[in-house]
Amino acid sequence: AAGAVGTTDIADDAVSLAKMASGTDGNIITYDASGNPAAVATGTAGQILTSAGAGAPPTFADAAGGGQKKLLQTQTVSSAVAYIDFTSNIDSTYENYEITWDDMRNSTSKYMIECSTDGGSSWVTSTGTYAWHYNKQNSYYGGGDANLDANTYGTGTGSDWLQLFNYMRVANSNDNNWGRITIHSPSTTGPTMFDWVAMTSDLDEDGGSGYLFHAKRGFGIFRPATAVNAIRFRQHTNQNHTQGTFKLYGIS
Repeated sequence: AAGAVGTTDIADDAVSLAKMASGTDGNIITYDASGNPAAVATGTAGQILTSAGAGAPPTFADAAGGGQKKLLQTQTVSSAVAYIDFTSNIDSTYENYEITWDDMRNSTSKYMIECSTDGGSSWVTSTGTYAWHYNKQNSYYGGGDANLDANTYGTGTGSDWLQLFNYMRVANSNDNNWGRITIHSPSTTGPTMFDWVAMTSDLDEDGGSGYLFHAKRGFGIFRPATAVNAIRFRQHTNQNHTQGTFKLYGIS
């Protein structure tokens, strides 16, 4: 056609971005099934570009499940507080949830969680509501020797709390705790299962010159056939947390 510009009239690499037609922010140029240029519509935050196979343009879609974690909430303890409560973000959005704690220090040794079925308005503490079991392994380093202590355990079959472990040293600034707990299917109407791991450092055990650390692993159950939507971390005698960072994740 008269006035038409052929491909031979355009030098390679001659078309700049400024010469292209305007588009939509976030769109990606592709080709459709007929081989014509097309735009992939912008997805939402967190989505990934996913192939639709031969003969179809790709699309933005949510990532497939399989253990991916999304940070939902962070709580940082910088002054004395008795409870660490997660009263939102635990719902049917994710199948499982995980809460981690780092560099945590408290005022007593026995550590536990309680569950709520009404978003934290009340906490279930009825006798027989929880059952739990954990194993603890101690390692002591002192005088140039490494001594591995016997494995110990704790069990509760008719408890009014879920005890994560019994021993957490708080003697000095080096006696801190780290761990994580997974909450399995809390939004179902069946019992809610938990499993956890934790570590505790203990400098100058009992005033000595050695170093003791503990590793704990446990599992437990919230027995009522009611969805759990809030979790409380606490100590046996309502003593205070004095430092630490707690994070809630959703697991897809």
